[in-house]
Amino acid sequence: MINFYLINLDRSPDRLAWMKQRTDQLGIKVQRVSAVDGRKLDSAVIERWNRARHPRFGMGPNEIACFLSHRTVWERIVETGDPWAFIAEDDIHIADIGASFLADSSWIPGDADLVKAETVKQRVWLSRRMVRQHLEHQLFELRSFHGGSAGYFVSRAGAQKLLDSTEDFCVPLDQVLFNQSFPPAQPLKIYQIVPALVAQDWVVETAVNQPKFESLLLNERNAFHGNKQKKHQSFTSLAWYKVANPIRKAYRRGLEAAANLLGTHRVTKVAFDGETKFEVESRSAAA
Repeated sequence: MINFYLINLDRSPDRLAWMKQRTDQLGIKVQRVSAVDGRKLDSAVIERWNRARHPRFGMGPNEIACFLSHRTVWERIVETGDPWAFIAEDDIHIADIGASFLADSSWIPGDADLVKAETVKQRVWLSRRMVRQHLEHQLFELRSFHGGSAGYFVSRAGAQKLLDSTEDFCVPLDQVLFNQSFPPAQPLKIYQIVPALVAQDWVVETAVNQPKFESLLLNERNAFHGNKQKKHQSFTSLAWYKVANPIRKAYRRGLEAAANLLGTHRVTKVAFDGETKFEVESRSAAA
């Protein structure tokens, strides 16, 4: 059995209740981990990790807290000697089949460090060939950045690598895990489950009678960085962005089309396994 670690803020009992209801329904035993609260972070802690951050990213208190919460779980995995563990945040939807992937780790490729179970429905680059299939889900090597850190499998070796590489390095957590241009993710072998087993609440079209949880981190990130951009962004840089961004998008789409046509990679949006079910429920409830 793969241990399921659920990161949850003490001030978010509603999210814990939502997750407990769903995991109980699926027969999943959860180990709650009290999340580090950005509102309570000591200024010295914030300063310490801001000194360690990459200059490309600003880090608000809640982003640092999210990073530290996951580091806490990596430490626990290493200490307990779990061969594999699943780490989740408390605003995810889990596909019905999700519990079957927690039964054992035999389906995970032997060279894997991380297996991303989540999708945020952005276009990602995957290996051309499927590496493994389990319960009608396919595993591909993930060869581009895929945002989101709300649901992933990590090996004990992978957790140790992440701890070692983030002693003096701090960026938003999904960048740590899945952006292989940064040191933490560079030595990791990362796979993607297709279709995905989990998706954050903001990604999924939920039934109208279900609770809707906004991403606390996303709200804080937008407020923090939005205010920073308004303060520092010049008219010239904004105008250049407006001109250059469509060109960059067209160039990227051209590369993606070529990769798919030539068969060097699969470039696609990863679907969420539970989407169809939720869409049906939503339409039925609305009717």
